[in-house]
Formats: sequence, C-alpha cells, structure tokens
Amino acid sequence: MIEVRALTDAPSTVPRYIRPARLFLVLSIALFALLRFASAPPTFVERDLSQAVRDEIAKENADAGEGVGFSVDPDLSVHVDIGSGTWFDPARRRIEMFNRLPRQEKADQLFAGVMRYGPYAAFALLPLFALLMWLVYVGRARRYTARPRRYAAHLVFGAHNHAFLFVVTALIALLPFATLRDALTIWAIVYLLRSMKTVYGGRWSGVFARALAILVVYSLFFAVVISGLVVAAIMLR
Repeated sequence: MIEVRALTDAPSTVPRYIRPARLFLVLSIALFALLRFASAPPTFVERDLSQAVRDEIAKENADAGEGVGFSVDPDLSVHVDIGSGTWFDPARRRIEMFNRLPRQEKADQLFAGVMRYGPYAAFALLPLFALLMWLVYVGRARRYTARPRRYAAHLVFGAHNHAFLFVVTALIALLPFATLRDALTIWAIVYLLRSMKTVYGGRWSGVFARALAILVVYSLFFAVVISGLVVAAIMLR
C-alpha cells in the first residue's frame, strides 16, 4: 500500500503535450489573426483603361472560369453560377450589391472575409489531406510494418504538418528580408519531405512522387476553398 500511495502521490512524470487538433486549431486562428493585423488589403491604383481592353480582360477571365461557374473580372466583380431557382434570389441580390461597390471597397470586404473565415477553410482541408495520405500509402503493409495505416494516424500527421506550416507562414509574414523568407520556404519544403520519410519510410523517390501527387490534388481543392472564401466574404458579411 505504501508503494502504491507513493506512486500516486508522486509528481507525474508523463510528458505533457498539446493534442494535435487543439494545436492545429489554435495556430490556424493565430495565423489569420496575425495576417489580419499585420497585413493590409491590396490598394488599387485606378488606370484609365479603354473599354476594349476591359472587355478583353473580362473575356479572358470568363474563359478561365468557364465550366466551373465562378469568375472574377478586372473590377473584382464576382460572377457565380448559383442556379435559376427563386430561392437563390437573396444570394443573387447580395452578389449584385457587392458588384456595385467601388473596386477598393470590394478588395477590403474580400480581404476581411478571407481573414475571418480562413481558419474554417484550413480545418476543412485537413481531412482531405489525411485522405490523400491514406490513398498514396495504401498497400505494402508487410514490407513497412511501422507505417501508419489508420485514417486517424494520417489525420494526426496532417495536423502536425499543417501546424508547422502555420508557424512558417506567420514568420514569413513578419520577416522583413526576402532572403530570409526564401530560406525559410526552402527549409519548410525540406522539413515536410523529411517528415514523410521519417514517419512513413520508403525510398526518397517514392516520397517525392507521393508528395507531388498530393500537391497537385491538394492545390485543386485549395483553389475551390479559396473560391468558397470569396463567396463567404460576400454572403456572410
């Protein structure tokens, strides 16, 4: 009894750590709060463009957005294909009201909306990243017995790496020298690749191939999320 009581009364020697979900959430909120106060919306200098030039730029943007139902013209007016039903009328009115604003006011509203809803977008991308990790590392369980198999393990890995990227992005936003920012970017890339090699094992060629595949798919969904942030900045003001 004395030994048991001594063990329970003794200070805990279990190392404390921050849970991955909490670390991810806190750092994502902190990052966008920092960006909101350390950065400023883009300032536009109005140029006297001819109507022909404006029409040409608008046509190029429309062609780029064709098939996806979303485009932004040179005046930052947003065009979204949200359907023809009458229940979409309130959304259409909000978009029309936004498009009537001066260009600088549009930029201010979009910047504020992206900073406000950015953490939610980051949280939505985390499960996608974990799913991609699970897909690219399916198989070869016998050869790499220590490799994470469960989706939850990929989620933890993604939470830690995203948290690391939040810290790096914050430092890049604060550093005044371009050389330091470039060095930090290169170090972040090396760190992320090294983390994949350490946690999942395998050859470096496989690490590079899987990282490239994840980057391509993740970038596509990242663009979709950015479009969603733009729409949220207009609708949920």
